[in-house]
Amino acid sequence: MEFLVDIDRIPTKGLSLEGEISFEDLRPLLSEQWVGFDGTLSLTILIEVRGDGVFARGEFRATALAACSRCAADVAFDLHNTFVAAYAPEGKKDVQFEDGVLFDISKPPVWYPLPADKIDLLEPFEEALVFALPNYPRCQDDCEIPEKWRAPDPDAESNTIDPRFQKLLEIREAMAAEPATTEKTSTKNTNSGPQSAAGETRNDKKKG
Repeated sequence: MEFLVDIDRIPTKGLSLEGEISFEDLRPLLSEQWVGFDGTLSLTILIEVRGDGVFARGEFRATALAACSRCAADVAFDLHNTFVAAYAPEGKKDVQFEDGVLFDISKPPVWYPLPADKIDLLEPFEEALVFALPNYPRCQDDCEIPEKWRAPDPDAESNTIDPRFQKLLEIREAMAAEPATTEKTSTKNTNSGPQSAAGETRNDKKKG
């Protein structure tokens, strides 16, 4: 679907655009937990020129497929949202937008600068799409983390050792079983050499 629209193409009665968008076209916007669409995303955009501004209202719907953020089960999610964008000359946001030929605007639109020749509807659509996606899709509220992904209970006697760490455990147990041998060197013995040497010197002096 083409998101660039020539302003001169918009008739007085307004312009209606409809199209289908594939999941692959939107892949860069979606996190890895979203795996596809059941079909395609359908998008309808209505565009009108009102006074000095151009107004667009879009609505899209799709069935998005994702992996549950807790149990990783497949989950289908109804993806639906609307957006309203207004394009006005720089610094002029007082153009009339309450009523129109194709649609009425019940809430203030998101304002964008009005270009000289074409309006780009991709940005408001992408923003609406991102806001429509839940950060952590869940298959159901009470789903549980699979047993194989749970952290081991440190108090449970039945915990098995990861085979990758088994050798390290054996080395630790072997070291713990060895008797502790600590060599202690007496301060007296350490200093005996110099003292004996000094004593012999004194004795030699006496003999001399």
